Amino acid sequence: LVLIDSRTPQENRIVCIDGAMLVPWRDLDTMMPQLKALADKKLVIHCHHGGPSLKMATVLRAAGFRDAVSVFAQLQLRLNQ
Repeated sequence: LVLIDSRTPQENRIVCIDGAMLVPWRDLDTMMPQLKALADKKLVIHCHHGGPSLKMATVLRAAGFRDAVSVFAQLQLRLNQ
């Protein structure tokens, strides 16, 4: 499991989760080659409000990362059960 922080570097400096990999949403395209090595891992993506992590999970799944999920989306699914 890889925890990905999709927030900006400035947001990450204010508060971060130990062990999370910083991949700002706006830099996803340039960081995609680095992420390819994680294609077989579960990628759990978080952000501050949910939007960037949802977008990133969608883009990564479309790029072949079958197990990329947004923390926000998972919380919403559980709340709606």
